[in-house]
Amino acid sequence: MAPPKHADAWRHTFGASVALAGQFAPHDWGRPTDCPAWTVHDIVAHLIGAERWTMGEPLPDYQLPDLPHVGKDFDRWTEIPVQLRKGLPPAVLVAELKEVYELRSAQIGTLDGTAETSSPWGYDMAVDQAVAIRVLDCWAHEQDLRRAVNRPGNLDSPAARVARATFLRALPKIVARVGGPGDVVRFDVTGALPFSTDIEVDADGMGFARGATGRPAVTLSMGWDTFARLCCGRVPANRAPVTYTGNAELGLRVAMKLAVTP
Repeated sequence: MAPPKHADAWRHTFGASVALAGQFAPHDWGRPTDCPAWTVHDIVAHLIGAERWTMGEPLPDYQLPDLPHVGKDFDRWTEIPVQLRKGLPPAVLVAELKEVYELRSAQIGTLDGTAETSSPWGYDMAVDQAVAIRVLDCWAHEQDLRRAVNRPGNLDSPAARVARATFLRALPKIVARVGGPGDVVRFDVTGALPFSTDIEVDADGMGFARGATGRPAVTLSMGWDTFARLCCGRVPANRAPVTYTGNAELGLRVAMKLAVTP
């Protein structure tokens, strides 16, 4: 049996959210976050619900009210645990978050990373892939919580590195959808997890990554935190602190398509 590759990264980021939640002041729980429509309280409720489902608990049978941000089945999957915990005292929520962390932390090391498991999208996937998705989701929400209460951290954590790998794998398809044959788009990212890479669109309209060489059509320069927020859909491209060198119109169109989270 091969345990999931990113089990420790999950433990690190979920554990960080547990520690944060235990430190929140009463007024912190109602703060808005960069995750549309959700407060700090809602983010914590989502983390609990998503992980309970991942551990094998069925989604509760609950009739959601009409909500403008709920349309797809996946939206229902994310929203039901949030709505069910509306009004719960923070102490109760923190206790449940700790319980879920302990249960999942013990379970995750017993899993076979190569086995198949269900996904919220209605199809099966490898456990390794499912855990990587949970790492990305938990880290994105850890950062939502940190920004909401102004306690930055873990921008270079193991989970952040899993998130970066996910974002980088998505770049060739994103650039190919926006650019044309021969276009080269450079990403020059500084900060906690810096990188510089060129994404080129070939004659067949396919995107591929290569080293940052030659002269790109446009360079998008930004900090790692900004890049991550764009890839998580947490900031509109036209409001993000990105510098475009070269074809700024192409660069902005690329930035507008960077979100890879559901």
